[in-house]
Amino acid sequence: MTGRLELGTAKADITPSHPVALAGFAHRSGVFERIVRPLGMNIFCFRQGKYQALVVSADLIWWGSDYADRLKAAIDAAWPSAFDAVLLHATHNHCGPQTSGLFLKVLGEPDREYWAELEAKLLAGIGEALERMEPVSVERGRDRCELGIHRRLWKDGVIVMAPNPDGPADHELTVIRFRNDAGRVKGLFAHAACHPTTTGDNIVFPEFPGVAMEAVENALGEGAVAAYLQGYCGDVRPALIRDGAFCRGSADDAERLGIRLAEAVLRVLERPMEPLAASELRWEELIVPLPLRRVPDRAELQAKCGEDGIVGEWAARLLGELENTGRLPDSVPLRLGALRLADGLTLLAADAEMVVEYGLFAKRELEEGVLPVGYTNGMTGYVPTDRQLAEGGYEAADSSLCFGLPSPYAAGIERNIKEGMRTLTGIVKPVLEKQADRLQVRVYRDRKQMGTAAALDVARHMRELLEKRPRIRMIFAAAPSQNEFLETLRGLDGIDWSRVDVFHMDEYIGLPSDAPQRFGRFLQERLFDAVRPGGVHLIDSSGDIGAECRRYGELIRREPIDIVCMGIGENGHIAFNDPPVADFHDTETIKPVELDDICRQQQVNDGCFASLADVPTHALTLTVPALMSGRRLFCIVPGPTKTKAVRETLYGPVSEACPSTILRTHPACTLYTDRDAFGEEALR
Repeated sequence: MTGRLELGTAKADITPSHPVALAGFAHRSGVFERIVRPLGMNIFCFRQGKYQALVVSADLIWWGSDYADRLKAAIDAAWPSAFDAVLLHATHNHCGPQTSGLFLKVLGEPDREYWAELEAKLLAGIGEALERMEPVSVERGRDRCELGIHRRLWKDGVIVMAPNPDGPADHELTVIRFRNDAGRVKGLFAHAACHPTTTGDNIVFPEFPGVAMEAVENALGEGAVAAYLQGYCGDVRPALIRDGAFCRGSADDAERLGIRLAEAVLRVLERPMEPLAASELRWEELIVPLPLRRVPDRAELQAKCGEDGIVGEWAARLLGELENTGRLPDSVPLRLGALRLADGLTLLAADAEMVVEYGLFAKRELEEGVLPVGYTNGMTGYVPTDRQLAEGGYEAADSSLCFGLPSPYAAGIERNIKEGMRTLTGIVKPVLEKQADRLQVRVYRDRKQMGTAAALDVARHMRELLEKRPRIRMIFAAAPSQNEFLETLRGLDGIDWSRVDVFHMDEYIGLPSDAPQRFGRFLQERLFDAVRPGGVHLIDSSGDIGAECRRYGELIRREPIDIVCMGIGENGHIAFNDPPVADFHDTETIKPVELDDICRQQQVNDGCFASLADVPTHALTLTVPALMSGRRLFCIVPGPTKTKAVRETLYGPVSEACPSTILRTHPACTLYTDRDAFGEEALR
């Protein structure tokens, strides 16, 4: 049974105590001229059972990736392992201090003294919120509130920043209300999507989000805390237009826009709202690599260092990075995260300025109740669509200089981003779930969803174990059937791989040490090199086989195996325990075996070898009891060539004639398969 959601809230004034430069506009110089309104920070601590999540919304332009990492470390030092999720979110206010040291000066220079002040206020606020925890109910309401307009317009063969009423925009306002058992509003989220760039004056001011939230809090009273959540608004700005062009407004204009937003929020609160049922408080993170179009070389950067303005500063910065590290990145990691707070309420966070099309996609294509929130836990810069990359313009091309990127992104990033969003927000639900004896079976639409679901479950179990013990031990299978699983697993965040010891379950005998078909190499390339486990233990089949069996067997037996990630062969083998050599009561941990012809032909069918004659006839394999000794087994089996093996695994007699049938006796094993492998039952 899912427990009650608890919430504690706090507020802090984060107005600079001394003059600092502001962030976001190139036309401003020097420190701010005056303070028009204070800047605020709203802190929400959520708890459900043993899980806790922190959501912070501040009147800042962003939390820079360098600064956000520092703050997360400070939070963890103050409350060790207390929070399963930390979301540092910014409203994208352009009238506040710079909170990143990674970008060009044109975006504003950071003030480290202010950073220290902000950190102290954040930690104090978290402490206050934790002291005010109480159970809450969750409700949702929606309305329409037109704050902005699309800002990309095709004109005279190029994209210009101009009002485009025909372009996409998200005019939906979503209000989330948290009430305690006495019916008092404890906290509130207001979610919309529009750049807070009403005014470009050199003033400290929370822009329209801060104005709106203060008005809502005043209307509610009783200590209610209202936080604005900024959506994906990268190409949407306030609709201040004169003679068909954008014009910059004043603080008064921002006040009017804020009051309009506040009135819309209060209208929602006056109507009946939809109760949201309690759900498991859950956080998942995923890194989506965004390839760059090109990486400039040293000569190109040196040639541009002498240019005036942004280009010269950009080239000098990249040249310095090249000198310090020896290389420039060819991709940028986009960090996505999904925080599920209730049934029908998931915050889809991104450390970037996502354009509005991604937000509209999330609301249209993902599960009900996804709220896309940008400017969270860091900042990489603008993330455009593929179409925008082809068109050019500020978001797709020009801004990459300001954010210090080597180049704009390469075409094709949109598909990867959307797949990542689907992964995180629960779209990978099985089309069929069943049980075969003790074996849990989950069937997915395709092998991509199957691999993603398995990776999410494995990662979640790893995190749970790492909370309880200093190290864990895992065994991995090496086969093309594991590709989607391994690809997703290596991109998932929040796993301390330095405390993981990894093993693999089999290796050919007779292949050269540098052969691409070697299973140790397969896992190095697809997982281990990327995540860098604390201990990597590979089978060495190049020397004395008996000695290697003794060495590797002792390593496996030294401590219990926590997790086994495995597959099933076409002949029902697990590892290289083919039917002729499988022994459910084997006294060995690892042994040499002769491979049967079905097993060897599968290696050809999988594209690993050109012909049957090229496939080795012998291998080393962990035995069936060694695999079954794992405390938790995850079995990943996709593809139409596995249909017979899956059917035998689930419905055949438990015997060495189909070694995988032994999985039905394990107390904690889950089989992940796709419709192709499961067969007709999953298609009906």
